[in-house]
Amino acid sequence: MTMKYLAFALGVIGGIVGILVGLFEHIPGVYDALLKHLSGYGVTFSHITVAMGILGLISGILFLVNARWAAWLGLIATVGGAIGSFTLWLLPGSFLFMASILGFFDLDQSQRNNKAVH
Repeated sequence: MTMKYLAFALGVIGGIVGILVGLFEHIPGVYDALLKHLSGYGVTFSHITVAMGILGLISGILFLVNARWAAWLGLIATVGGAIGSFTLWLLPGSFLFMASILGFFDLDQSQRNNKAVH
């Protein structure tokens, strides 16, 4: 039961930080300074980063309801955010990845409990 709440907390923190990273990346000049070779695509990538942050936030909230879907959404947000912002995604991506792993462990534990009951 506690893994579910820890995954929820990590997912929500990762989603909020991911949204903030995407908004920070959207400031004119920030993306150019960090990734000069991809600066022509900065606006598109910052939108992807914000979208993956929102997906991570939804994933964090979903951990309280359905751990399997939340874990998969968290993994998608982790990979998509890494595509969107590269090095800036290290912190939110780490939070979302840890939440996803905890969600898979919680899923395994809940399936074991269901087998013991039936």
